[in-house]
Amino acid sequence: MSKGMITVIVVGSLTGICGCKKEGPAERAGRDVDKTVEKIAKELGKADDRLGDLIKKIDR
Repeated sequence: MSKGMITVIVVGSLTGICGCKKEGPAERAGRDVDKTVEKIAKELGKADDRLGDLIKKIDR
């Protein structure tokens, strides 16, 4: 490989890494969706536990 080609690859890589520090609306929305899904999963787990306890009480 020539020095020019290596330089282009290195500069392009550094630009890609350093140039994307800003968070855009899609990233914020994705992060919000992830948090919401985690909360829903926790609540569903709690509801599942409560339902299991209720079924055990009914079976007694």
